Amino acid sequence: VSMLRYPGGSTSNHWHFDGDYPEEATEHAWLNDDWTTSFTDFVRLLDEVGGARPMLTVNYGLAHYGDVQRAAQHAADWVEYCNAPNDGSNPGGGVDWAARRSADGFSEPLNFQYWEIGNEIYGNWEVGHEPEGSRYAENWNVIRDAMKTMDPDIHVGLIATDESWWDKEWAASVLAHRRPDGRITGDLADFLIVHDYFTQDPSAEDVLPSASQVKENTAFLD
Repeated sequence: VSMLRYPGGSTSNHWHFDGDYPEEATEHAWLNDDWTTSFTDFVRLLDEVGGARPMLTVNYGLAHYGDVQRAAQHAADWVEYCNAPNDGSNPGGGVDWAARRSADGFSEPLNFQYWEIGNEIYGNWEVGHEPEGSRYAENWNVIRDAMKTMDPDIHVGLIATDESWWDKEWAASVLAHRRPDGRITGDLADFLIVHDYFTQDPSAEDVLPSASQVKENTAFLD
């Protein structure tokens, strides 16, 4: 296994890495329960499976049941927790998240590189659902900038859609969104996040031929 994703799927839009659930999200506080896989469990698992790279998905739902500035701060704090040196520099001010990481058993920076902002925000099953895409792109830029302030070397992904199973105009709206500084959102994404479920039949006989959709999706997004 070369990559593992956390916290995974729709849970991403509910989960608070710091365990501090605001009043608007208390119904999701069960994600702190002992039976769930904690983030420290996940970090250790990466080594146990042979050094898999992590893909971390930050909470986009907070941009809706809170506001985008809170979501941006929360995402930046998680980057600081993972990647800042534990030397007292405390680059974000407030809580020294690197010291918190060290207390959790990881004294050295984790240097996690791949980060997503939200999960399947185009879908009405998600907290933070954006039917048009333009508001997601606007908020993505705010959250992305805050994360890059903590670590400019991380790769931040942008949700897109493929033509095969969802509204292709959603992807176009997101990719073409222009920031206040004139830059285009699609140009700032380090990678695109495309979920293609290929086929509902899990047999190799049906799954393997559907791999041609990767090329089709790439051509559509280009």
